[in-house]
Amino acid sequence: MSTLEKKVSKEYEGATIREFLKEDLGLSSRLIRRSAIEKRILVNKKEVRMRYIVHTGDLVQINLQSDESQNITPEKMDLDIVYEDEDILVINKKPYMVVHPTKTYQSGTLANGVLFYFKETNQNCIVRLVSRLDMNTSGLIIIAKNQFAHMALSKEMEENNLELDLNKLNGKEILENVFGKELNSKKSILEVIEIIKPLAKEALDADKVQEVYTIIYKSIEEMNTIVKANTIMYLKNQLKGAIGKYVENKDPKEMNYFLEFFKEAYPPNNRRVGYTRVINDFSKITNEQIWETLTYINRVVIKTKRRLGEEEKQDIIKNINGLLKSGKIEYINQVKSLEKLLVALNVKVVSYKEGFKLKNR
Repeated sequence: MSTLEKKVSKEYEGATIREFLKEDLGLSSRLIRRSAIEKRILVNKKEVRMRYIVHTGDLVQINLQSDESQNITPEKMDLDIVYEDEDILVINKKPYMVVHPTKTYQSGTLANGVLFYFKETNQNCIVRLVSRLDMNTSGLIIIAKNQFAHMALSKEMEENNLELDLNKLNGKEILENVFGKELNSKKSILEVIEIIKPLAKEALDADKVQEVYTIIYKSIEEMNTIVKANTIMYLKNQLKGAIGKYVENKDPKEMNYFLEFFKEAYPPNNRRVGYTRVINDFSKITNEQIWETLTYINRVVIKTKRRLGEEEKQDIIKNINGLLKSGKIEYINQVKSLEKLLVALNVKVVSYKEGFKLKNR
Protein backbone atom coordinates (compact mmCIF):
# COMPACT_ATOMS: atom_id res chain seq x y z
CA MET A 1 0.00 0.00 0.00
CA SER A 2 1.99 2.98 -1.24
CA THR A 3 -0.97 5.35 -0.83
CA LEU A 4 -3.68 5.48 1.81
CA GLU A 5 -6.93 7.06 0.63
CA LYS A 6 -10.49 7.55 1.82
CA LYS A 7 -13.49 9.75 1.05
CA VAL A 8 -14.81 12.06 3.75
CA SER A 9 -18.18 10.99 5.20
CA LYS A 10 -20.95 13.34 6.39
CA GLU A 11 -19.83 12.79 9.95
CA TYR A 12 -16.66 14.80 9.34
CA GLU A 13 -18.19 17.67 7.33
CA GLY A 14 -16.50 20.86 8.56
CA ALA A 15 -13.68 19.09 10.45
CA THR A 16 -10.03 19.96 9.90
CA ILE A 17 -7.92 17.57 7.86
CA ARG A 18 -5.89 16.83 11.02
CA GLU A 19 -9.04 15.81 12.92
CA PHE A 20 -10.17 13.58 10.05
CA LEU A 21 -6.81 11.84 9.77
CA LYS A 22 -6.55 11.29 13.52
CA GLU A 23 -10.14 10.28 14.28
CA ASP A 24 -11.36 8.55 11.14
CA LEU A 25 -8.16 6.97 9.85
CA GLY A 26 -6.65 6.52 13.32
CA LEU A 27 -3.28 7.98 12.36
CA SER A 28 -0.80 8.96 15.05
CA SER A 29 0.13 12.60 15.57
CA ARG A 30 3.70 11.71 14.65
CA LEU A 31 2.71 10.21 11.30
CA ILE A 32 0.41 13.15 10.49
CA ARG A 33 3.08 15.68 11.40
CA ARG A 34 5.78 14.02 9.32
CA SER A 35 3.48 13.52 6.32
CA ALA A 36 2.46 17.19 6.49
CA ILE A 37 6.07 18.40 6.65
CA GLU A 38 6.96 16.25 3.63
CA LYS A 39 3.80 17.43 1.78
CA ARG A 40 2.46 13.91 1.32
CA ILE A 41 -1.15 14.74 2.32
CA LEU A 42 -3.53 15.54 -0.55
CA VAL A 43 -7.21 16.44 -0.74
CA ASN A 44 -8.73 16.05 -4.19
CA LYS A 45 -5.21 15.68 -5.62
CA LYS A 46 -3.98 18.98 -4.09
CA GLU A 47 -1.60 19.61 -1.18
CA VAL A 48 -3.30 21.13 1.87
CA ARG A 49 -2.32 22.62 5.22
CA MET A 50 -3.39 21.01 8.47
CA ARG A 51 -6.00 23.76 9.05
CA TYR A 52 -7.82 22.78 5.84
CA ILE A 53 -11.55 22.13 6.37
CA VAL A 54 -12.78 18.93 4.73
CA HIS A 55 -16.19 18.44 3.16
CA THR A 56 -18.37 15.43 2.46
CA GLY A 57 -17.06 13.56 -0.57
CA ASP A 58 -13.51 14.97 -0.47
CA LEU A 59 -10.90 12.39 -1.48
CA VAL A 60 -8.10 12.33 1.10
CA GLN A 61 -4.83 10.67 0.10
CA ILE A 62 -1.57 10.10 1.97
CA ASN A 63 1.54 8.93 0.19
CA LEU A 64 3.17 6.46 2.58
CA GLN A 65 6.52 6.45 0.78
CA SER A 66 9.14 8.51 2.58
CA ASP A 67 12.86 8.94 2.09
CA GLU A 68 14.38 7.44 5.23
CA SER A 69 17.70 5.96 6.24
CA GLN A 70 19.12 3.91 9.10
CA ASN A 71 22.58 3.66 10.55
CA ILE A 72 22.70 -0.05 9.72
CA THR A 73 25.14 -1.65 7.28
CA PRO A 74 23.34 -3.84 4.69
CA GLU A 75 24.69 -7.40 4.64
CA LYS A 76 23.77 -10.19 2.29
CA MET A 77 22.45 -13.23 4.09
CA ASP A 78 19.96 -16.05 3.63
CA LEU A 79 16.59 -14.98 4.96
CA ASP A 80 13.75 -17.43 5.56
CA ILE A 81 10.89 -15.22 4.26
CA VAL A 82 7.54 -16.84 4.97
CA TYR A 83 5.29 -13.97 3.83
CA GLU A 84 5.58 -10.61 2.10
CA ASP A 85 3.26 -7.96 0.66
CA GLU A 86 3.33 -4.19 0.13
CA ASP A 87 3.21 -3.47 3.84
CA ILE A 88 4.93 -6.22 5.78
CA LEU A 89 7.68 -8.80 5.70
CA VAL A 90 7.52 -11.89 7.91
CA ILE A 91 10.75 -13.79 8.54
CA ASN A 92 11.44 -17.01 10.40
CA LYS A 93 14.42 -16.02 12.55
CA LYS A 94 17.11 -18.57 13.25
CA PRO A 95 18.23 -19.18 16.85
CA TYR A 96 21.38 -17.45 18.11
CA MET A 97 20.87 -14.44 15.83
CA VAL A 98 20.61 -10.91 17.23
CA VAL A 99 17.62 -9.05 15.79
CA HIS A 100 18.95 -5.48 15.78
CA PRO A 101 22.51 -4.07 15.92
CA THR A 102 23.98 -3.14 19.30
CA LYS A 103 27.39 -1.86 20.33
CA THR A 104 28.46 -5.45 20.81
CA TYR A 105 26.83 -6.79 17.64
CA GLN A 106 27.23 -4.30 14.79
CA SER A 107 26.95 -6.89 12.04
CA GLY A 108 25.38 -10.28 11.40
CA THR A 109 22.02 -9.21 12.82
CA LEU A 110 18.66 -9.84 11.21
CA ALA A 111 18.26 -6.10 10.55
CA ASN A 112 21.53 -6.06 8.55
CA GLY A 113 20.18 -8.80 6.30
CA VAL A 114 16.71 -7.27 5.90
CA LEU A 115 18.11 -3.88 4.91
CA PHE A 116 20.26 -5.57 2.23
CA TYR A 117 17.16 -7.40 0.97
CA PHE A 118 15.18 -4.14 0.74
CA LYS A 119 17.96 -2.46 -1.26
CA GLU A 120 18.48 -5.51 -3.50
CA THR A 121 14.76 -5.58 -4.37
CA ASN A 122 14.57 -1.78 -4.83
CA GLN A 123 12.25 -1.22 -1.88
CA ASN A 124 12.65 2.18 -0.25
CA CYS A 125 12.11 0.93 3.31
CA ILE A 126 13.85 0.90 6.64
CA VAL A 127 13.63 -1.90 9.22
CA ARG A 128 10.62 -1.32 11.48
CA LEU A 129 10.28 -4.20 13.92
CA VAL A 130 6.72 -4.96 14.96
CA SER A 131 7.68 -7.99 17.06
CA ARG A 132 10.96 -9.03 18.68
CA LEU A 133 12.67 -12.18 19.85
CA ASP A 134 15.79 -12.51 21.97
CA MET A 135 19.02 -13.76 20.43
CA ASN A 136 18.67 -17.42 21.45
CA THR A 137 15.05 -17.79 20.34
CA SER A 138 13.83 -18.79 16.88
CA GLY A 139 10.43 -17.80 15.50
CA LEU A 140 8.51 -15.36 13.34
CA ILE A 141 9.49 -11.70 13.23
CA ILE A 142 7.12 -9.15 11.67
CA ILE A 143 8.70 -6.14 9.94
CA ALA A 144 6.61 -3.19 8.73
CA LYS A 145 7.60 -1.50 5.46
CA ASN A 146 6.11 1.89 6.25
CA GLN A 147 5.16 4.00 9.25
CA PHE A 148 1.40 3.43 8.82
CA ALA A 149 1.74 -0.35 8.70
CA HIS A 150 3.96 -0.27 11.79
CA MET A 151 1.46 1.89 13.69
CA ALA A 152 -1.58 -0.19 12.65
CA LEU A 153 0.02 -3.57 13.38
CA SER A 154 1.41 -2.47 16.74
CA LYS A 155 -2.01 -1.18 17.75
CA GLU A 156 -3.76 -4.35 16.58
CA MET A 157 -1.33 -6.60 18.42
CA GLU A 158 -1.79 -4.57 21.59
CA GLU A 159 -5.60 -4.64 21.40
CA ASN A 160 -5.68 -8.36 20.69
CA ASN A 161 -3.02 -9.16 23.30
CA LEU A 162 -0.92 -10.89 20.66
CA GLU A 163 2.20 -9.28 21.97
CA LEU A 164 3.45 -9.50 25.53
CA ASP A 165 2.76 -6.27 27.43
CA LEU A 166 6.03 -5.70 29.23
CA ASN A 167 4.45 -3.10 31.50
CA LYS A 168 2.40 -5.85 33.13
CA LEU A 169 5.61 -7.59 34.26
CA ASN A 170 7.99 -6.72 37.06
CA GLY A 171 11.56 -5.68 36.33
CA LYS A 172 13.01 -9.18 36.69
CA GLU A 173 10.37 -10.68 34.36
CA ILE A 174 11.01 -7.97 31.77
CA LEU A 175 14.72 -8.80 31.71
CA GLU A 176 13.98 -12.53 31.46
CA ASN A 177 11.72 -11.93 28.44
CA VAL A 178 13.90 -9.51 26.48
CA PHE A 179 17.34 -10.82 27.47
CA GLY A 180 17.11 -14.15 29.24
CA LYS A 181 20.72 -14.35 30.44
CA GLU A 182 22.57 -13.83 33.72
CA LEU A 183 23.89 -10.32 34.34
CA ASN A 184 27.27 -11.46 35.60
CA SER A 185 29.84 -10.21 33.11
CA LYS A 186 30.93 -7.03 31.38
CA LYS A 187 29.67 -8.42 28.08
CA SER A 188 26.21 -9.32 29.37
CA ILE A 189 25.79 -5.93 31.06
CA LEU A 190 26.68 -4.04 27.88
CA GLU A 191 24.36 -6.25 25.84
CA VAL A 192 21.35 -5.76 28.12
CA ILE A 193 21.91 -1.99 28.23
CA GLU A 194 21.66 -1.87 24.44
CA ILE A 195 18.47 -3.94 24.47
CA ILE A 196 16.78 -1.90 27.22
CA LYS A 197 17.73 1.51 25.80
CA PRO A 198 15.05 1.62 23.02
CA LEU A 199 12.47 0.04 25.33
CA ALA A 200 13.12 2.70 27.96
CA LYS A 201 12.59 5.39 25.35
CA GLU A 202 9.41 4.09 23.72
CA ALA A 203 7.85 1.02 25.34
CA LEU A 204 8.24 0.94 29.11
CA ASP A 205 6.48 3.03 31.74
CA ALA A 206 8.76 5.16 33.92
CA ASP A 207 8.37 2.94 36.99
CA LYS A 208 9.26 -0.17 34.96
CA VAL A 209 12.34 1.54 33.54
CA GLN A 210 13.42 2.35 37.11
CA GLU A 211 12.88 -1.28 38.20
CA VAL A 212 14.97 -2.64 35.33
CA TYR A 213 17.63 0.05 35.78
CA THR A 214 17.93 -0.80 39.49
CA ILE A 215 18.36 -4.52 38.78
CA ILE A 216 21.11 -3.83 36.23
CA TYR A 217 22.78 -1.34 38.60
CA LYS A 218 22.80 -3.80 41.50
CA SER A 219 24.06 -6.57 39.20
CA ILE A 220 27.01 -4.35 38.32
CA GLU A 221 27.74 -3.73 42.02
CA GLU A 222 27.58 -7.46 42.75
CA MET A 223 30.40 -8.02 40.23
CA ASN A 224 32.87 -6.19 42.50
CA THR A 225 34.57 -9.47 43.45
CA ILE A 226 35.18 -10.59 39.86
CA VAL A 227 36.06 -7.37 38.00
CA LYS A 228 38.19 -4.33 38.78
CA ALA A 229 36.81 -1.17 40.35
CA ASN A 230 37.38 0.86 37.18
CA THR A 231 35.29 -1.68 35.24
CA ILE A 232 32.45 -1.26 37.74
CA MET A 233 32.66 2.51 37.26
CA TYR A 234 32.75 2.12 33.47
CA LEU A 235 29.66 -0.10 33.42
CA LYS A 236 27.75 2.25 35.71
CA ASN A 237 28.63 5.17 33.43
CA GLN A 238 27.44 3.20 30.39
CA LEU A 239 24.15 2.44 32.15
CA LYS A 240 23.66 6.06 33.19
CA GLY A 241 24.55 7.36 29.74
CA ALA A 242 22.12 5.07 27.95
CA ILE A 243 19.15 4.88 30.33
CA GLY A 244 19.84 7.41 33.09
CA LYS A 245 17.74 10.17 31.52
CA TYR A 246 14.64 7.97 31.79
CA VAL A 247 14.91 7.36 35.57
CA GLU A 248 14.73 9.52 38.68
CA ASN A 249 17.21 7.55 40.78
CA LYS A 250 20.48 7.03 38.91
CA ASP A 251 22.34 5.61 41.93
CA PRO A 252 19.78 3.31 43.57
CA LYS A 253 20.67 1.95 46.97
CA GLU A 254 18.63 -0.31 49.21
CA MET A 255 16.43 1.99 51.29
CA ASN A 256 17.11 2.03 55.03
CA TYR A 257 13.79 3.24 56.40
CA PHE A 258 15.04 3.35 59.98
CA LEU A 259 17.81 5.71 58.86
CA GLU A 260 15.15 7.98 57.35
CA PHE A 261 13.29 8.03 60.67
CA PHE A 262 16.62 8.70 62.41
CA LYS A 263 17.12 11.82 60.27
CA GLU A 264 13.64 13.06 61.21
CA ALA A 265 14.22 12.31 64.91
CA TYR A 266 17.31 14.54 64.94
CA PRO A 267 16.34 17.93 63.45
CA PRO A 268 19.15 20.27 62.27
CA ASN A 269 19.33 22.11 65.61
CA ASN A 270 19.84 18.83 67.49
CA ARG A 271 22.53 17.14 65.42
CA ARG A 272 25.83 16.32 67.04
CA VAL A 273 29.02 14.56 65.94
CA GLY A 274 27.37 11.16 66.35
CA TYR A 275 24.69 12.09 63.80
CA THR A 276 27.15 12.50 60.95
CA ARG A 277 28.90 9.26 61.90
CA VAL A 278 25.61 7.33 61.58
CA ILE A 279 24.73 9.00 58.27
CA ASN A 280 28.08 7.92 56.85
CA ASP A 281 27.97 4.42 58.35
CA PHE A 282 24.67 3.18 59.78
CA SER A 283 26.42 0.35 61.63
CA LYS A 284 27.82 3.05 63.97
CA ILE A 285 24.37 3.85 65.41
CA THR A 286 24.28 3.56 69.21
CA ASN A 287 21.61 1.97 71.36
CA GLU A 288 20.71 5.41 72.71
CA GLN A 289 20.21 6.72 69.17
CA ILE A 290 18.05 3.71 68.32
CA TRP A 291 15.94 4.40 71.40
CA GLU A 292 15.55 8.11 70.57
CA THR A 293 14.48 7.20 67.05
CA LEU A 294 11.95 4.66 68.35
CA THR A 295 10.38 7.21 70.68
CA TYR A 296 10.09 9.60 67.73
CA ILE A 297 8.40 6.93 65.60
CA ASN A 298 6.04 6.12 68.48
CA ARG A 299 5.03 9.80 68.70
CA VAL A 300 4.42 9.92 64.95
CA VAL A 301 2.18 6.84 65.13
CA ILE A 302 0.20 8.25 68.07
CA LYS A 303 -0.20 11.84 66.86
CA THR A 304 -0.76 11.34 63.14
CA LYS A 305 -2.22 7.82 63.18
CA ARG A 306 0.18 7.09 60.37
CA ARG A 307 0.10 3.65 58.76
CA LEU A 308 3.55 2.17 58.44
CA GLY A 309 4.52 0.36 55.25
CA GLU A 310 5.67 -3.25 55.38
CA GLU A 311 9.29 -2.38 54.58
CA GLU A 312 9.26 0.36 57.22
CA LYS A 313 7.92 -2.14 59.77
CA GLN A 314 10.63 -4.68 58.96
CA ASP A 315 13.41 -2.10 59.41
CA ILE A 316 11.93 -0.92 62.73
CA ILE A 317 11.55 -4.49 64.02
CA LYS A 318 15.12 -5.28 63.03
CA ASN A 319 16.45 -2.36 65.07
CA ILE A 320 14.21 -3.09 68.08
CA ASN A 321 15.56 -6.65 68.14
CA GLY A 322 19.06 -5.20 68.05
CA LEU A 323 18.22 -3.10 71.08
CA LEU A 324 16.72 -6.07 72.93
CA LYS A 325 19.78 -8.14 72.14
CA SER A 326 21.88 -5.73 74.19
CA GLY A 327 20.32 -7.36 77.27
CA LYS A 328 20.07 -4.04 79.15
CA ILE A 329 16.93 -4.11 81.27
CA GLU A 330 16.29 -0.36 80.88
CA TYR A 331 16.01 -0.74 77.09
CA ILE A 332 13.85 -3.85 77.40
CA ASN A 333 11.41 -2.03 79.69
CA GLN A 334 11.46 1.05 77.50
CA VAL A 335 10.61 -0.99 74.40
CA LYS A 336 7.72 -2.62 76.28
CA SER A 337 6.38 0.87 77.04
CA LEU A 338 6.04 1.71 73.31
CA GLU A 339 2.54 0.25 73.27
CA LYS A 340 1.16 2.13 70.26
CA LEU A 341 4.19 1.34 68.13
CA LEU A 342 4.20 -2.35 69.05
CA VAL A 343 0.50 -2.58 68.15
CA ALA A 344 1.17 -0.86 64.82
CA LEU A 345 3.97 -3.38 64.18
CA ASN A 346 1.71 -6.25 65.31
CA VAL A 347 4.44 -7.56 67.64
CA LYS A 348 5.10 -8.02 71.35
CA VAL A 349 8.20 -8.48 73.50
CA VAL A 350 8.69 -12.09 74.69
CA SER A 351 11.43 -13.87 76.62
CA TYR A 352 13.71 -15.95 74.44
CA LYS A 353 16.41 -18.26 75.82
CA GLU A 354 18.42 -15.94 78.07
CA GLY A 355 17.09 -12.71 76.61
CA PHE A 356 14.17 -11.10 74.81
CA LYS A 357 12.94 -10.69 71.25
CA LEU A 358 9.87 -9.55 69.28
CA LYS A 359 7.19 -12.02 68.30
CA ASN A 360 4.08 -11.56 66.13
CA ARG A 361 0.92 -11.04 68.15
